[in-house]
Amino acid sequence: MPSKQKSEFLHARRRLKERFGIDLTRKLRRQIKDDIRRGRCQVLTRPSNRVTMYLVDVKGISMRVAYDRQRKEIITVLPRR
Repeated sequence: MPSKQKSEFLHARRRLKERFGIDLTRKLRRQIKDDIRRGRCQVLTRPSNRVTMYLVDVKGISMRVAYDRQRKEIITVLPRR
């Protein structure tokens, strides 16, 4: 059975492909996480103590990214609205 962190990553990978047609490669994953950690993304909301929603630009497309601060993993990717 995969770990919670692995499950979150696999979910985010599926949603990014489904909603935007973009493959979440290791390089892209690292880039998004680095942008979040370095404060290059706008914080939108903090729905819980563990999860923060960010506005992230990925390949020229603005999207909302849910990030698990405890596990340091992308949870899901949503359209900007």
